[in-house]
Amino acid sequence: MERKYFDVEEIISQVEQKTRSQGGDLLIDYDSCDFSHRLVQPPIVCYLVTTKDERGNLNCAPISMGSAVWGGAPDAAWYFVMGVLGSRQTEKNLRASGECVISYYPYSLLKESHIAGLPLPPGISELEVARLTPVPSSKVSPCGIAECPNNMECRVIHRYEASGTTIFILKIVAVNVSQEIYEQDRAHPYQPGMVLADLMYEVSLNGKPERINYMRMDLKQVYRTGDELGDDSAWTGSFCSWMESEERRGRISAKEHEDILRLYERWMENPDPVGNEGTKAALSARLTELVWKE
Repeated sequence: MERKYFDVEEIISQVEQKTRSQGGDLLIDYDSCDFSHRLVQPPIVCYLVTTKDERGNLNCAPISMGSAVWGGAPDAAWYFVMGVLGSRQTEKNLRASGECVISYYPYSLLKESHIAGLPLPPGISELEVARLTPVPSSKVSPCGIAECPNNMECRVIHRYEASGTTIFILKIVAVNVSQEIYEQDRAHPYQPGMVLADLMYEVSLNGKPERINYMRMDLKQVYRTGDELGDDSAWTGSFCSWMESEERRGRISAKEHEDILRLYERWMENPDPVGNEGTKAALSARLTELVWKE
């Protein structure tokens, strides 16, 4: 496979010298150079972020860079990570209040999402202008949006500065979901969650004038990883439970299982790629043979 390499730092330096898009976003495309920012960030689901300023004015902004992540026990929680330019009212409100509501928006709100992204004067509610209906929140001050399939109430727990952008780490403290979507998801064989709401994924920003291009997900087909490989009772499990599963299904013999575990133990005692090179090579070879076995 041939590859094309880019010095991203040099590309950004050159583009910065030429122009900046409105609002400070450095959205690199093939018109500005021989590169696209979508080669770094593939389309992800878009969402609206609702905040309040210090006077209580609502602000609602569409954003397409960010994602939910989770934290494990003992302090398990859901989090949301997103970057917001320092020039945006959303960034200022999050700094001041530390609270917001994140709402994924469906295809049916295509025009409303466009309206929410217009440069309305500070303090003028995008929700009101876009004719969206506020939904009271249970744990934070900003409201949710009735027309959106879900509303995630969030509090800021960390923030980091990077290139004129603030990266916020938010803890999700409450969620409300459309009853229809909730029931559809429980009944669906694959339980795809919010995808059932016909969400939109920003593909690109181009054209004259510039406009966002979206795609929607096709729910007619899923691609499942095979049951013939891996832990037979959990998604990942442990190395030992994985090997036990492979012996149970007959992909390795008891002797092969014993040999692999011996190599594993020797490697875990000294995971030095130089000092224990032979063990690493032997274990890698055995595992490669196992996973690609017909």
